[in-house]
Amino acid sequence: MRILQDYRKIIREKREKKGLSQSALAKLVGVSQPAINQIESGARTPSLALLMKICDALEISMFGEDKEDE
Repeated sequence: MRILQDYRKIIREKREKKGLSQSALAKLVGVSQPAINQIESGARTPSLALLMKICDALEISMFGEDKEDE
């Protein structure tokens, strides 16, 4: 599914752009590093609540736009 692939790519790109490791992002959103790895690789689909936390931590909207551009 293209949308699912896109959000995984966006999460990974934004995390790397911010200089965050998977462990650092995991700590920010309250999950384990393997959970972030599984989300980015597609092995796990995050709940809506977790996806919202990730978007907030990475400062992106649920639609993939930078919050600073809003």
